[in-house]
Amino acid sequence: KQQGIEEGLQKGLQKGLQKGLQQGLQQGEAEFLLHQLERRFGPIDETIRIRVRAADSQTLLTWGEQILTAQTIEEVFKT
Repeated sequence: KQQGIEEGLQKGLQKGLQKGLQQGLQQGEAEFLLHQLERRFGPIDETIRIRVRAADSQTLLTWGEQILTAQTIEEVFKT
């Protein structure tokens, strides 16, 4: 019984660490994209900041690629 509890705790800890790592990576990606947006288009309004910080990693990657050819900030967010 004790071994089962320990295994359960270990699995829970691993899942928690994985989720925390993913969230940390997503936050870093979002902050990097915000920095790039500011460098390219100037000051960014809060609505865009919220949208970027709420996006998943795949969406951030797409936007990060679109910033390379976008002429306006609105074009970055077109799908």
